[in-house]
Amino acid sequence: MSIMFGEVIGAANYTRVTLPLEIACHSLTRCYYVAVWCPNCGGLRAALPENLTSGILPCPSCREEAEILKPLGEGGTLKPLPFYERVGRHSY
Repeated sequence: MSIMFGEVIGAANYTRVTLPLEIACHSLTRCYYVAVWCPNCGGLRAALPENLTSGILPCPSCREEAEILKPLGEGGTLKPLPFYERVGRHSY
């Protein structure tokens, strides 16, 4: 299970006020979603344990240098951090 700020799941719309409560109630780990561009892997959407909004980080897929393009939001997850999914460069 993963939820993100502003995401609508069922009838719930998670806001900055309710998100921390939902994370605690569901025993989720807080995470921060960012758009990442890696020269080797292309576009990635990554979930990180810290709130990074810009800069260079190791690509979560290949560990080469990758650029944080922009923050996408915050949320909670049951998955181990960091995790990622491949997306196109303009899919954010």
